[in-house]
Amino acid sequence: MCILSSIKKKYDHSELNLIKSIIAFGIKSGEFDKAFKNRLDAVALIAVSTLRGLHINSVIDDKADNKTYLNLYVDLLVRSLRP
Repeated sequence: MCILSSIKKKYDHSELNLIKSIIAFGIKSGEFDKAFKNRLDAVALIAVSTLRGLHINSVIDDKADNKTYLNLYVDLLVRSLRP
């Protein structure tokens, strides 16, 4: 069980850093509102947690149209970060 926990932590850390870097790039390029710069950790955590929740729901509910939910989520996230 220790190995699985270690792998999960490593994956979680990588996933969070990837989302943070994407959002940070958007802020730097002016695509996203600079007001989120000071809350980058919180925004990234919320984004990753929401993605995980969607993934869990899709596995449990066995939804055939998961791409629709993912596309809607990405659209909502990007729109909420724009200035």
